[in-house]
Amino acid sequence: MDAKFKAQAETHAARMVYTNRMLAASEEQNDALKARVAELESALRDADIKARRNDAIIDRLVAMDDPSNALPSPAQQTGDSPASSKSRPALTNRGFTRRAGIL
Repeated sequence: MDAKFKAQAETHAARMVYTNRMLAASEEQNDALKARVAELESALRDADIKARRNDAIIDRLVAMDDPSNALPSPAQQTGDSPASSKSRPALTNRGFTRRAGIL
């Protein structure tokens, strides 16, 4: 009986050592993952800030190309019409359309 209890105690001790090693490894992995999550959250915040800045730039560019916001050209003020459309810069944004919700 004594040998059986000794074997059970050794088995229990070996399991405890294994469990403690696995727990330590798990905690190390958890810490590494927490650090990685913090890095990714920071990168996401930076990307969001850049996207908002780019969105504002696009809004300004589209507003500048909007014919309703443009100042009349000298030819339009005097009533003269240019000989060709190439002599006057285009007021359109050359086919670029910004869709809401798309960055």
